[in-house]
Amino acid sequence: MSIWKRIKNFRNWCPQPQTPATTKLRHYSMPIAALVMVSLCVVTFSVFSPSLFNQPATQVPAVLLSVGAPSPSSPEHLGTIYIRSDGSIEPSTAPMQRLGNVYQLTSSIAADNGTAIEVQKDNVVVDGAGYTLQGQGTTVGGSGIDATGENNVTIENCLITNFIIGINAEHSANLNLIQNNITTYTYENGVDIFNSTGALVANNTVNSYAYIDANQNSGIYLRDSSNSTVSGNTVVGGWIGISLEETNDSIVSDNSVTQNQMGIQLEAADGNLVVGNHVFGTVEAISAGVYSDAGTGIVLYGNSDNNQLYKNSIANNGDGLNVWFSSTNNLIYDNRFQNNTQQVNLSNESLAYNSWDNGTLGNYWSDYQGHGTYVIDGNNIDHHPLTQTPVSVKAQTLLSALPIASIALATVSVAVAVLLVLYLSYYKRQTKIHATLPGHNMES
Repeated sequence: MSIWKRIKNFRNWCPQPQTPATTKLRHYSMPIAALVMVSLCVVTFSVFSPSLFNQPATQVPAVLLSVGAPSPSSPEHLGTIYIRSDGSIEPSTAPMQRLGNVYQLTSSIAADNGTAIEVQKDNVVVDGAGYTLQGQGTTVGGSGIDATGENNVTIENCLITNFIIGINAEHSANLNLIQNNITTYTYENGVDIFNSTGALVANNTVNSYAYIDANQNSGIYLRDSSNSTVSGNTVVGGWIGISLEETNDSIVSDNSVTQNQMGIQLEAADGNLVVGNHVFGTVEAISAGVYSDAGTGIVLYGNSDNNQLYKNSIANNGDGLNVWFSSTNNLIYDNRFQNNTQQVNLSNESLAYNSWDNGTLGNYWSDYQGHGTYVIDGNNIDHHPLTQTPVSVKAQTLLSALPIASIALATVSVAVAVLLVLYLSYYKRQTKIHATLPGHNMES
């Protein structure tokens, strides 16, 4: 028996209403019951299948790591592989294939002479295809990949470990480092970019495991550069997670920076945007007394001026934000300062002047009592502190719920429309039947 026949039989089985009030109630009972059932199904499906509607958004387009790559446990021991200016690969027996301007590894490599791959050609893509470049440790110089002096070079999908520097580039333009995994155990940097412009460092994971006062390594380090973007990276365990030194007009956005001695540092860096980063749980350094032991979330150091810091989450650090040596005219608003030992440290910069709100929107301070302004010192006052989670965080939460609400609303709307059509058809039939019954008052 079809579903429609079952519904029809159930409808015919129901006793017919005897009064106008009960007639309307019984007439509407079926569509109401069906609507409630559909709504419950939609809500249940939404709650227990949130991943269907809330897929994580990729910050910057990137080629995914190759699927099914062989295990890198047994790398080939080789000297440096060169991508020469004429496009050739040297040595020709190297485990690398050329597909146009794409140079793709075909096995893992253990570099015996310092640097694993040296790029000497513009406009190329080096695709690690998920294979490993393995260095010899801290006593032998070299980089996993060196692209010094080249332009429009993309390095992606590489697993780089145990080199002094993971990826190195100097005097380059439009360098793209996308979705690499870099692990260092040295006093140098995971990514080291010097005197370059237009670099994109996106969706990489950088782990560093060495930091002492005399050797301040960084996970991602840009020096004397400009117009670059550092976005969507995960940086763990260095002296400084992300460092911009004498680097201007660049963007540091949507990075996760944890368990570093300093999360993000701007040193003599002007006109940069630091936006939407999660800086959490900085740690104490192995200190010889030159620097404070307390880990710091974000540092403005050495005349870092005219930068904007907003929509960052700065939580569970020693100092949330530290301003040193005449860093002024910075705009700091819509950030979340949560449970830092000291939210802002101005002890070395009592005369610095920075703006802590944009005129209408200040910052969230977990120790704010909810009355008046938030005073950091006499020259640094948040005139519009937030008493709740910043608007940006609320907006993100609301936006993440919109797909579920939209699907539920659309489903319910369709269900209501269908049930109303069925109900009107049913009501017309019942009206005709009642009109033919003996004693029916046609005028009632």
